[in-house]
Amino acid sequence: MSARRRFSNMLLIMTFSILMPVIYSQNSILSCNENNQYRILQFTDCHFGESAEKDQESVASLRDLIQYEQPDLIALTGDFVSGYAWNGSNGWFRNVFDNAMAPILASNISWSYILGNHDDEADWNRTQIIAYAASLPHSQTYVGPHDIEGVSNYVLSITNSSTGS
Repeated sequence: MSARRRFSNMLLIMTFSILMPVIYSQNSILSCNENNQYRILQFTDCHFGESAEKDQESVASLRDLIQYEQPDLIALTGDFVSGYAWNGSNGWFRNVFDNAMAPILASNISWSYILGNHDDEADWNRTQIIAYAASLPHSQTYVGPHDIEGVSNYVLSITNSSTGS
């Protein structure tokens, strides 16, 4: 392993070590609107990273759907990114993920991310992916409890706006 790659990996580990206490201590409350409604827009199996042309079409579709639906939460439920076409380069996952997340982050809408079976096929492992997702604006992504297998197993609670329960 080259010195540059070792340094890059060390920097990632140090960054995620600093983030971990923040991730475990997040405690946000999602609430229904005044009509006790809560709209969730779910995207699953998008497989970003397999084709640059299809990725751009999908990003445009995400943007259009978010704008049309105006959800309270965007749920990304597995295989948002697929490492199937990973070219072996460092930073590949983050580049693909950031590109795919652009319309979600631009919307300023809360969102959550859970892993599928293809998300970690590239240069980041499952913990790195969830830690990064949890650090982004409007994220409702959490590292799951230590006593449950799977880093992206967590619960989001939505409360009734009038009773708070």
